[in-house]
Amino acid sequence: MGTLEQVLRFIGAILVASLAAGPLMWFAMVLMNIPTVPGVGWEILSVAIQTIPLGALFAFLPNLIGATVMTGLGALFRPARSPFAWIGAGALGGLLVAAIFNAAALDDKSMFVAMILTGMACAAICRAFTRWPEEAGHAQA
Repeated sequence: MGTLEQVLRFIGAILVASLAAGPLMWFAMVLMNIPTVPGVGWEILSVAIQTIPLGALFAFLPNLIGATVMTGLGALFRPARSPFAWIGAGALGGLLVAAIFNAAALDDKSMFVAMILTGMACAAICRAFTRWPEEAGHAQA
């Protein structure tokens, strides 16, 4: 795998995860509060689409930092390449983001859980795009 392909995959992972963060967070909040949401239907999808720009804005930096750290750890330690390791790191990242951006989110259980679930999903998306040179059959000497 060439360096350009690795860079494009990395950038793609960050962009896809960041664009997905708003709707993921919103859907997590809706699913936790579904009994209290009147008229669940197409309106949910409409609102979810509207969350993309703001969610991407807030998620870009945490996704960039998390993917960079986990890619580096994966290069050093093979177990860090596991999707479970990435999802666990995403859960910790979601917790950290909840604490940094909204300390009150730690009191609001649904916001707290939604931040963790969003972090886990974003990490899984980033891991799905990530490859290391030896995984592509081009072991470096």
